[in-house]
Amino acid sequence: MSGVLKRRHFQDIALNISGIVLPMAAGFLVVPDLIRRLGHDKFGMLSICWMLIGYFGILDLGLGRGLTQYLAKQLGLGMHDSARAMVARRVRRWMLLVGLGWMLVLLFATPLLQTSSLHIAPELRREAMWGWMVLAISVPLLMWASCSTGALEAHSRFRAVNFVRVPMGCAVFLVPWVTAHFTQHLAAVIGGLWAVRMIAALALAALSWEYFDTKEDPKGTPQSSEILKFGGWLTVTNVIGPTLAYFDRFAIGATISMTAVTYYTVPFDVLSRLPALPVAMMGVFFPMLARLHASSGGDGRDVRTTVGASIRMLYAVWAPLMLVCSVFGPQVLVQWVGVDFATESTDVWRWLVIGVLLNGFAHVPYALLHSAGRTDITAKLHMIEFFPYFFFLWWALGAYGITGAAIAWTLRVILDTSMLYVSAWKLFPMLWQLCRDTLWSLALMVMALVGLSRLVYPSLAGPQGLEATGLLMCILIVWITYHGRRLFVETHENVGKIQ
Repeated sequence: MSGVLKRRHFQDIALNISGIVLPMAAGFLVVPDLIRRLGHDKFGMLSICWMLIGYFGILDLGLGRGLTQYLAKQLGLGMHDSARAMVARRVRRWMLLVGLGWMLVLLFATPLLQTSSLHIAPELRREAMWGWMVLAISVPLLMWASCSTGALEAHSRFRAVNFVRVPMGCAVFLVPWVTAHFTQHLAAVIGGLWAVRMIAALALAALSWEYFDTKEDPKGTPQSSEILKFGGWLTVTNVIGPTLAYFDRFAIGATISMTAVTYYTVPFDVLSRLPALPVAMMGVFFPMLARLHASSGGDGRDVRTTVGASIRMLYAVWAPLMLVCSVFGPQVLVQWVGVDFATESTDVWRWLVIGVLLNGFAHVPYALLHSAGRTDITAKLHMIEFFPYFFFLWWALGAYGITGAAIAWTLRVILDTSMLYVSAWKLFPMLWQLCRDTLWSLALMVMALVGLSRLVYPSLAGPQGLEATGLLMCILIVWITYHGRRLFVETHENVGKIQ
C-alpha cells in the first residue's frame, strides 16, 4: 500500500484494537455472574480496585510515555542503538525507584481505610485493607511493565506488546471470576490480579530485552533531561486526568451508597473501554508523529496528512459505533444485567455516550501535542478544569443523583475536547482549518446523536421497530462508505515517507 499510511500501520492498529476489544468481551461475559457471586457492595469495591490498578500504572512520573517519545524521536534523528539503550536502562532504573517509593507510600496509607468516608460495611473494611496492601505491592511491577512497553512501542513492536496485553487484559476479568467460585474474600480476588501483573511484567521484560542491552559503549553520554521535563508535565496530567475521570465513583460512594457506585460503574466501565479505535490508532501514530517532528520540525505535509487520516478514520468507524451504542445501549443493558439494574443505569448510559464520543476525538490533538513534547499544554488544561468540575459534580449529585455525575463528566469532556483542538491549531497553524472543521462536525454529531436516540429508540419497542432499525442501518452504511472512501483517497493522494 502506497501513501502516508502503510499496510503495516493498519495491521498495528488492528492489533491494538484486539488488545482492548478482547478483554472487553471477557468482561462482558463474566461481569453479570461476578456481580451475583460477590454481591453489589464487594463488586463496587472490586470496580474501584480495577480503576486504581489503571491509575497506579500511570503514576510513573510520565517516564514510560516519555521514553517512547524520546526513543522514537532519536530514531528519526539517527541516534546509535547503544546510546538509545543506555538511556532506556537509565529510565528503567528511575521507574523501579519510583515504583518502590509509591509502594511504601501506599502501604503506610493503609490504615486510612479504617477512617475513610466511603459507605463500606464494617465487615468489609478488613478485607478492603488486605486488598489495598496487595494492590500496593503490585506497583513496582506496573512500573517495570510500563518501561518495557514504552521501549517496544517506540520501535513499533505492537505485535509483541499485544502478545502480552491481550491475555493480561482478559485475565483481569477472568481471574477474579474464577477466584470468586472458590472464595469471595476481596484480598484473594485482588491477589489474583497481582499474579497477572507479575506474569505480564516478566513477559514484557523478555520481549524488550534487546532495547536495554548496550552492545558497545556509546561515544559520549546521551542526555535524557528532556524525558524528565516531558514526564514532569505528564505527571500533572496523569494525576489530575484520572482524578477527573474517576473521582465521581468515590463521590457517589461517599454521598449515596456503594450500590449506587455499581449502578454507575457498569455503564461507565463498558463505555470507557469502547474507545478501542482512537486509543489503538493514536498508539500507532504517536511514535510516527514523534519521528516526523524530529525530521521536519512538525511543519511538514506528512504531519497534516497523518492527523487528517486519523480524524477521518474516527468519522468512518468511531462515530457510527457511538450512534449504535446510544440507540441500542439501553436494550443491551436490559438483556445483560436485567430490567431493574438497567432502569437505574439507562440515563447514565445516554449521557456518557455523548462524552465518550467526544473523548474519542480528543485523543487526536492529545497525542499530537505529546508527540511534539508539549505535555505542559495538556497539564495546564487539566488544571483549569479541576476545581470547576468538582464543584459542579457535588451539586449535580445532590440534584440528580448518579445521572448528575454522568452530566458533570460529559460537560467536562466537551470543554476538554474543545480546548485541546484549539491548542493544537495554535501550536500548528497549518492545522487550523482541520481543527475548526472537526469542532463544527462534533457539534453537529452530538445534536444528531441526541435527536436520533430520542426518535429511534422509542420506535424500536413499537410496531415500527424493524423499519426504524433498517433506516438507521442505511444511514450508517452511507456514512461509513463515504468516509471510508475519503480516507482511502486522502492517504493515497498525499504520498509521504513515514517509515
